[in-house]
Formats: sequence, structure tokens, C-alpha cells
Amino acid sequence: MSKEGLTFEDLANELIRREEAMESLAGYIHYVSGLEPPKHIKYLCEKLEAVARGEIKRLMISMPPGHAKSFTASQHFPVWYLSKYGDKNLICATHTQELSDSFGLRVRNIIKSDEHRRIFPEAGISSDKTAAGEWMTLEGGSYKAVNYNFNVTAQELPLHELRAMVAKKLSLGGPVIDAEYENIPGPEEG
Repeated sequence: MSKEGLTFEDLANELIRREEAMESLAGYIHYVSGLEPPKHIKYLCEKLEAVARGEIKRLMISMPPGHAKSFTASQHFPVWYLSKYGDKNLICATHTQELSDSFGLRVRNIIKSDEHRRIFPEAGISSDKTAAGEWMTLEGGSYKAVNYNFNVTAQELPLHELRAMVAKKLSLGGPVIDAEYENIPGPEEG
């Protein structure tokens, strides 16, 4: 038994959980939040991981309210993604700047958490730019929270979250974005 009362098995299990959290978004969410993702969130995590790897270029998420879309795609995915790919840029777009800033604050707080630092000790926020809605990673990447009327350059668009912006455009009769649609299993199915 170690000094803190942990056994070798406890330490080995902790290392395994950290490895899973580095490799899997669902594992990351479980480690950082303490919540075991249900089946529909694990499915969403798999799709977001495919986005991160560049296998899916456009992903539209459509789930009923209260199914952890924002928790997964707007809060935990940006942190996991920018910790794995710290030189990338990410834009989180919502229908209001207030909501974007709220997500930005949550994302920034997750990346500063002890749980996150145990998984990605080298990842962090640069001291050059640290506002809740706009910050830079230590590797030169960035996070920017904007509303759907934002103006950005093509250089800032390698990956972005369009859920709320697309919903707003569709409700206003705006142009429809060419996206893949898939049936996501609901919580009652898993």
C-alpha cells in the first residue's frame, strides 16, 4: 500500500482511466465530470471523435432538450479537442453572445480543473489571451465563442460548432447546410 492508502491496483486503475480519457471523449467526460455517459452520449462522442480526426466534415446534432447536447458538444468536446490538438482553432457559435460566453467560461474552467490537468498536464491556456469567450492554447491554437452573426476569416474556420447557428438559420428560412443526418439512439434505448 502506498503512502496515501492507495494500492498498486488502485494506481493501475487510475492510469487506465486517464488513458481512456485521453483517447475517448466519453472516457474524458466520465473522468472529468464523474458522470457515466449514457448510450446516446457515447454515440455522439464517437461522432465528435470522427469530426476531430477529420473523418466527418459536417455534423448536425439534433436531440430533444435535456439530452446533454451542450454538455457534450459545447463544453467537454472543445476542451478534449484542444487538449489533443493544441495548435488547432475552434469556434463555438450559438444564437446569442451571452450563451456563447457562458459556454466559453465553462470550457475555460474545465481546462483549468485538476481533473483535466491529470489527463492532459501539458495542455493549458496561454497567459497572453484568457478571456472566457476568447483564449489561446499553450500550443498556439485558439477558442472563440461567438453568436450566429459573427464575422471570422477563413483562417479561423478549421472546425466549429454550428448547432445553434444552423437552427436559427433554418427557423428564419435561411440557407440549409449540406449535412449528414443519422438516427442517434435516445436514452430510452440504452
